[in-house]
Amino acid sequence: MTSPHDNPEPVQTTGPPRWVKIAAVVTVAVIALVVVALLVGGGDHGPSRHGIGSTAENVATH
Repeated sequence: MTSPHDNPEPVQTTGPPRWVKIAAVVTVAVIALVVVALLVGGGDHGPSRHGIGSTAENVATH
């Protein structure tokens, strides 16, 4: 007699492996967090954020 476990059918996998899916989800989540942080944090970046910028006008007048 033949049992159903003697000759199992080959497992067909489609798509990328699980680690690739997890890495993609983590990457998308990190990118989304960075974008949200930049949008919520405002556009207050640059040299003027840390004090008077050293432009040609500031150097000439001071």
